[in-house]
Amino acid sequence: MKRIKLIGLIAALAVLHLLCSSGTVQSANPSAGKKPGKIVGVVLDANNARVVLAKIKVDGPGFKWLGETDTAGEFTVAAPAGTYRIYVYAPGFRKFESSSVKVKSGVKERVNLHLEVAAVNGLTPVENEKKP
Repeated sequence: MKRIKLIGLIAALAVLHLLCSSGTVQSANPSAGKKPGKIVGVVLDANNARVVLAKIKVDGPGFKWLGETDTAGEFTVAAPAGTYRIYVYAPGFRKFESSSVKVKSGVKERVNLHLEVAAVNGLTPVENEKKP
């Protein structure tokens, strides 16, 4: 029984090898084999200070990446050629959405993303205490 399964496996591998070497098997991903591009970014506040551990989302047709900035406020994403939007979420800042970022095969696209401070809601003014 084991011998029959082994022979079947060898036959299947041989057929697969023949198909692949003749070029009749194609990848389901049309960009397969192309070198990905990279988005290399820095997230900054209004004073150009780096924002660490900000949540990053890179989104485009057929590709999504979720991550965060490192301790230097930087991130790197390898992505297939295409057009993407970058979203940034960080406590104390407004949500950020970039304009379109175009990635080319084998090319590093550098971006600096500047966040705005979020509006502070619910603060109550403190009055000076008057002593009698």
